[in-house]
Amino acid sequence: MKKLLLLLFLIPNLVMGDDKFIESYKKDYIKYLNKCSDGASLNSSDDGVTTLAVFTGINLNESCLYHEFKKHHKEHKIKDLYNKDKFLSINDIEIKDEGNYKTITGLYDFTCGEVCKVGKNIILYDNEKYYLVAGWGSDGGYTANFKTKNKIHILEYMFTRTNNIIFDIERGSFSLLGSGDILWHGLSYRKFGVKSYFYDGDFMPNGAFWYDAEYQNDGTIIKLIDYEGEYKNCFTLKDFEGNNLIHETMKKNNQHKLCVSI
Repeated sequence: MKKLLLLLFLIPNLVMGDDKFIESYKKDYIKYLNKCSDGASLNSSDDGVTTLAVFTGINLNESCLYHEFKKHHKEHKIKDLYNKDKFLSINDIEIKDEGNYKTITGLYDFTCGEVCKVGKNIILYDNEKYYLVAGWGSDGGYTANFKTKNKIHILEYMFTRTNNIIFDIERGSFSLLGSGDILWHGLSYRKFGVKSYFYDGDFMPNGAFWYDAEYQNDGTIIKLIDYEGEYKNCFTLKDFEGNNLIHETMKKNNQHKLCVSI
């Protein structure tokens, strides 16, 4: 048992549960991963609500993890968010090869659409080293891939948006890049379908829209790009008053109109 590192991504506005639950969440993953891989150290930040964790270690035994997770679910039931008198059913622990990564039935996380179901954790491999991504707070689950050798791009699927999270392996840190689909190229990236809002005269949200833009790799917006697709509508600079990011970016780039999806 040599190295197991747990890194936690904190989003304070998402309520996952009490401290007791959070400690149990971490403790159980650590216990099973320690048993099924080479690892035994923990780094964490506990000053907020844990919504995403990346566990990393060496030489993961998937068969061992399957049996530990299966035993866990026999002993711990997950309540159905829509019906507190019922529990989510789990027929078996599923380990599935998705091409660039594998998924395994999670311990505590679940997703809810028309019905609630147990969520899936992601396992990424870099030779003998593994990264297990477990999340909480997503409507539709997660996917993850290596953006570079030292960075993992995690997608968190919500009902009306997709959140982008970058995990820096060397620094052990997370960066939230906001919503939208991302196309990476060189020292910048383009985001498609970023959700934002119009504002009325008293600066209250007054309807959502989705826009495209280009960003530097540090998250600084470079320029807004006209949306091309279904539900396209174009608006003037004045229409975006109250939305400081859109309004000020348009002014800086001398952009008099922007086409968005509504």
